[in-house]
Amino acid sequence: MRPGVYRLPAGTRVYQAVEQAGGLSSEADPEAFNMALPLSDGVHVHVPRKGDPPGQPAGYQANDPGPVQGLVDINRADSATLQHLPGIGPKIADEIIRFREERGRFSSVEDLLSVKGIGEKKLSAIKDLVTVSP
Repeated sequence: MRPGVYRLPAGTRVYQAVEQAGGLSSEADPEAFNMALPLSDGVHVHVPRKGDPPGQPAGYQANDPGPVQGLVDINRADSATLQHLPGIGPKIADEIIRFREERGRFSSVEDLLSVKGIGEKKLSAIKDLVTVSP
């Protein structure tokens, strides 16, 4: 309802930022983005409108001012989009794409554990930021 810049305590999640901004308008699509994501300094939260075509999904990093717009689909995302995820640089993004091209689509987020360079810790950091399309 009231877009702007808000100062929020550490550990705040997107839904709390939305509440601070007066909640969602009737035009907002709460299913088009992840309201459970934890926020960090400098993050821009984009709230899509109902009926908007899906935009480029993006995760975020503390120093990345890019928008949070839905989840990153690991079956469709390009290297640049994957690099918006915490701890995913060019090399691991390329490994995700290579894995997908060689073995087919991911059937679950946990399948990322089969990608070279992704272990339990890295998966834990990104699992709430990614999804898999059928």
